[in-house]
Amino acid sequence: MARRSLLLSLVTACAITLVAPPAVAEPPPTPAAEAADAFAVPLQLWRELATGGAGTADPAFADALARLDATADANLATLAQGRWPDLNGADGNTMSAIGVRLRSIALAYATAGSRRHGDAATAAAVVEGLRWTYDNRYRPGKPELGNWYGWEIGGPSNLLDTLMLLGDAAPAQLRADLLGAVAHFVPDPARRKVSGVPEVGANLVDKVSITVRRGLLARDAAVIALGRDKLTPVFATTVSGDGWYPDGSLIQHFYFAYTGGYGNALLGGVALVFALLADTPWRISDPAAVRWIFDGFEPVMFRGQMFANVRGRRIAVHDDTDRSVSRAVLTSMTILAEAAAPADRQRIAALVAEHTRTAHFAQHATVTQLALVKRLTTGVTPRGDLTLTKVFAGMDRFVHHRPGYAFTVAARSNRVGAYEAGNGENLKGWYTGDGMTMIYGDYGDGYWPTVDPYRLPGVTNATEQSYPRTARDTNWYGYRQSDPHTGGVALGDLAAFGMRLQAETDYHSKRPIDLTARKSWFTVGDTIVALGADITASNVAAQTTVENRMNPGRVTVDGGRWADLSGARWMHVEGVGGYLFPQGGALRAARESRTGKWTDISPSNPAELTRDYATVWFDHGQNPAQAGYAYYLLPGKSAEQTAAAAARPGVRVGDNTAQVQSVIAENGVNTRLAATFWSCATTQGTVRAYGPAAVTMKQEGTTLDLAVSDPTWRQGRMLFEVAREGREVLAADPRVTVLSTAPTIRFTVDSAGALGAGVTLKVKVKPTARPTLTGQDCAGAKHQATADAYVRGGTYATRSFDGQGLVVKQVPADASYTRQSFLRFDRPAGPVALARLWLNGAIADADGDTTTLTLYEVPDQTWDESTLTWNTKPPLGQVIGTVTVTGKTPAWYSVDLTAHLRAGGGTSFALFNGTKTLAVQFHDRENPANGPYLQVY
Repeated sequence: MARRSLLLSLVTACAITLVAPPAVAEPPPTPAAEAADAFAVPLQLWRELATGGAGTADPAFADALARLDATADANLATLAQGRWPDLNGADGNTMSAIGVRLRSIALAYATAGSRRHGDAATAAAVVEGLRWTYDNRYRPGKPELGNWYGWEIGGPSNLLDTLMLLGDAAPAQLRADLLGAVAHFVPDPARRKVSGVPEVGANLVDKVSITVRRGLLARDAAVIALGRDKLTPVFATTVSGDGWYPDGSLIQHFYFAYTGGYGNALLGGVALVFALLADTPWRISDPAAVRWIFDGFEPVMFRGQMFANVRGRRIAVHDDTDRSVSRAVLTSMTILAEAAAPADRQRIAALVAEHTRTAHFAQHATVTQLALVKRLTTGVTPRGDLTLTKVFAGMDRFVHHRPGYAFTVAARSNRVGAYEAGNGENLKGWYTGDGMTMIYGDYGDGYWPTVDPYRLPGVTNATEQSYPRTARDTNWYGYRQSDPHTGGVALGDLAAFGMRLQAETDYHSKRPIDLTARKSWFTVGDTIVALGADITASNVAAQTTVENRMNPGRVTVDGGRWADLSGARWMHVEGVGGYLFPQGGALRAARESRTGKWTDISPSNPAELTRDYATVWFDHGQNPAQAGYAYYLLPGKSAEQTAAAAARPGVRVGDNTAQVQSVIAENGVNTRLAATFWSCATTQGTVRAYGPAAVTMKQEGTTLDLAVSDPTWRQGRMLFEVAREGREVLAADPRVTVLSTAPTIRFTVDSAGALGAGVTLKVKVKPTARPTLTGQDCAGAKHQATADAYVRGGTYATRSFDGQGLVVKQVPADASYTRQSFLRFDRPAGPVALARLWLNGAIADADGDTTTLTLYEVPDQTWDESTLTWNTKPPLGQVIGTVTVTGKTPAWYSVDLTAHLRAGGGTSFALFNGTKTLAVQFHDRENPANGPYLQVY
């Protein structure tokens, strides 16, 4: 990848002057001395990146400098004899807070234009604070009390910055002492000292940055190399757990979407390390972080804001807002832009210019943020609002950007958790991942402590009265349901995104709840449709919230009704847009002022806040049975446009059932259709999916475009039929196999390992042809097992377990706990378009809730289930596939057998895994309703 010299472009006097001020007692090194010292240039750059450089004395920075000075003054005012009386704890959080305050004062001392720039008394106060901190809090031998983060990341990071900002004003012995303390608490960036846990993601990057900066201050090449060499893992993509996914999703803490939380720290840490080591012997080449900007960050930002649904528990912290996080991310982008190829650098500059042109940015940005943004974006035309529709399959998020607005959905599955609460933060985040929708305006001005947490827009949940939740820390627990069906697919601005909801049992009360629902969101240009079906519960009352808008403008309702909107066709909220209710329903509404405090949801600002809200919801009643809803969102539309759309909607609801949900727009031969298939079904006589799927279809004249995905991540192969007559395949994803183009289009998709990503097919069609679907119906040919049993090793090796279910477990250390299961079927006759083995079961083990089993062919098909034992079991043959079982609630799992049967493979199988696995129990053929079977189309 082409790159620019970051150091040359920042250190030389070009664009904005970033020549470091004399922020130390002695003059800075001469250029000749810098050239002879590999440490001097990155140390100089570090100061400039922290302070903004000499150009910050310009009047354009006056407001930012005033904010900087005010913070430093406030912290100095309460600093007495090197310590703050209100920070008298000896825990990690206190250590972090001490470091933040000391750094704020040192920053004023080192920043050109500050009233405290170069002030000896200011430097002396910081030195006294550092000495007290080392003597009393942060030194080798001190135990890591409380939160480890303050000892190993928060505290040392700020202390290192403080030493750097002081320069030679920091006594040599104090510098050596504190560097020794940092080395003690962060000896290896890849491992947590207090527990030995391997560090990943943002925590790893933070520690790499700490180690590199420690090495620079100590002028120790080995320490710098130690940090740099541990950075490599963060650039790789992952397919499960923590890390970046191929689609730009970021998961941290195992289950949570965190682009705007830990992703912010990750991007900032990588940007700093890359900048400091560029043009040094320790340089890093071609970081993946430039790709993160476009794939991961840009789609979750709107007009200077980071989407709240990728910020995790930090939405509950009063000074960690959508806008403040965006400012930090944009600053990191300005640094990384220097390492990008010219076209990427231009794109980043336009992106940064777009998000920083708001008055809010100028009113709240730091001196450094202003300086770096000014340098990158001077003369650059802002990008404008993004036009993009994207499914983040890796983190169960959906985004839809159009000129004037951004719409986003936060969902969850067996892969992604509902919400995170830890460190006392996000105590009422219960439903923020349950399908919450946001039409982006401003969700930062006191929204989270004042909004009704039981009525978040888009969410179907139990009412507060029927199922009160507990506002307490869950100690990092993340609820993941057993159902995997969450995801979707986009074809331009046409998209389908669905979520199979299983309600979460309250972490503290443990009170049972069995609410389930099928929820979908569809976008067709500027029309957004939300559908709900199969909303069922036996022990709670349920509701679905349409909107809960803070500080709304004028609200206009069809017919002038309010409170009870039953029968209303549309509603309009000034400043947001329109809402349509095509099927009516038990709609309710409320206008209210709500008062809350940030301390209600986190250890934060205790001041009371009051905000006005307009709330609209569907009341599904007590113990609903297969209830549903339908509503449209029309962002940016006027009341008149909303009323017109209600009279003649261009998009209509196609299906809204437990099998399929869909919308369709037709104009002559042109058709746009989007659907969520929960099982094998047909929608509008146009598309049949032979299993769970997300489908979008767009026909314009003779061109038919299709995009499909597997939202469950579990299917090895998918089969589709489309009621169109094809003439020529114009383009097909490598995963697509076209079976026929006439009389209908039939194709399969190899979805194994696709991670929920969409695949596409383009066909030239006869424009007016609407043939009848000709393939098999959804039942297909169903073949029950003719024999099945499991065997057990060790002391059970001679026993038969026929008729006792199918159990699989591997314990290498003790054969008596090891089980294998065997199954046999009659071979299907005729051609095979799609074949699956279906198994119904769950984890039956206290040691975990996810395990992967392997399906083998068994060449010997003569075994007898009634006499089968470990000692008589037939040998295993080739591996056919795998199945990952998640959760302790029985569910259906499938293994694709299409390729195996097409190749003439046998129909006798075994389930096993050669490495340690959890116990899994499946139903056997003695249970006809849930026993194993082959399904063939």
